[in-house]
Amino acid sequence: MSNHLNLLPLIALRRNLIWMRVRQWSFVWIMTIVTCLTVTGVQTWRVASQHYQLSQLQVSSLPLRTTQRELNQKLQRLATLRSRESMLAMLERMEQPVQLLGIIGRSIGDERPEVQVFDFFISPTRVVQLIKPSETGKDSASGVQATTRNIERVQLKIDGLGIDDLAVARFVAGLREAGVFETVALKSSIRALSFPGESRQFSVECVFQ
Repeated sequence: MSNHLNLLPLIALRRNLIWMRVRQWSFVWIMTIVTCLTVTGVQTWRVASQHYQLSQLQVSSLPLRTTQRELNQKLQRLATLRSRESMLAMLERMEQPVQLLGIIGRSIGDERPEVQVFDFFISPTRVVQLIKPSETGKDSASGVQATTRNIERVQLKIDGLGIDDLAVARFVAGLREAGVFETVALKSSIRALSFPGESRQFSVECVFQ
């Protein structure tokens, strides 16, 4: 083991130590600055890339936004039309009894009425509808049977008096010829005593939409 004797002055030793420390810390600071600049550059590039992608998405979504705006306008128009339709349907329901009275009046006749209606009322009803299978060979071979379903309809019941069976038959025929009802059925026709003689008391049921 050998010992080295440093004969440099103390000032020179201090200067050398300071210079060595400066070189060490200079390297650290230079690496830190380079790292910061690199990270900043990468982040700036990423932000610019995201801005570019955002602008491209905005351009590509412009037709979609235009379509959405048109769709909203059409939905508003549809809501307005549905509101008007519901209002017209309500007005039609309000006018329905008056129209039915006109049909009944025409069926009775104006010159010599042979039928007198003393009561009628309207009520909702359900009608059983028969759904037939297709008449193709495939359905026939598979043995598909007809099915039924219930549909909502309106029923008009008319009670009245006729001078005879022929008058009642003419009244029922007039209701059928009106072309408004899906079905017109004579439910009952019985003998009744009325002034000045005998007559027929009848009940008719009509079904319509």
